[in-house]
Amino acid sequence: MALLDFQRGSTAAPATVTDWLHTYVDHLTGVEPYTKRKYRAYIVNDIARS
Repeated sequence: MALLDFQRGSTAAPATVTDWLHTYVDHLTGVEPYTKRKYRAYIVNDIARS
């Protein structure tokens, strides 16, 4: 929906994949803090660098 709003002239830029992934990890429940740290490391080291 954000992409459609942006294409229709909205001033807000759509979220990047990296932004979305960080938001996803922030809202995970039932996982250990270590798991979240590992996921964030994957995002930074393997996805954001692309």
